[in-house]
Amino acid sequence: MIDWAEISKKDTDLLLEAAKFEQDFPSFFRNSGNSWTADEKSLLEFYQHCSGLFGLFNYTSLVGLVYFETITDGVENVHLDLKRGIKSAEIENAICEIRDFQFLSGVQICSAWCLKRNRQIKDLLHRVGFQPTYLTMKFGFSHNKVLEWEQFNIAPQEV
Repeated sequence: MIDWAEISKKDTDLLLEAAKFEQDFPSFFRNSGNSWTADEKSLLEFYQHCSGLFGLFNYTSLVGLVYFETITDGVENVHLDLKRGIKSAEIENAICEIRDFQFLSGVQICSAWCLKRNRQIKDLLHRVGFQPTYLTMKFGFSHNKVLEWEQFNIAPQEV
């Protein structure tokens, strides 16, 4: 777990910046994020329970945040928040390094839930080794439609 006593004001400001990334997205994607957390404050509280937080930077500015939620020993759920306009190919190498670090740290299975219609992130998941589990869930609403999510998993031997 992260020692939040060690988190500086600058780190907190970066986390707040990442929490606001969704505000720039079209309403469909903003609404999907709201299915999990209601606002920046609840997302900051969620960050405090994450087992790992990794900032993605483009030179000097924050362009993304990867964070892990422990499901059980050795099983993690990964989340990725990107600044609007960032292409997944720009961060692919960093994602691979984070993936490898997590496996070296003892993670046995890593899961990701992705909106069924989010092709860019699904393509990124495939490129870094995630495979579909064919599990889906319907969770949240946007534009009077239920949101459908697909699960992807990766294990160390799949890398």
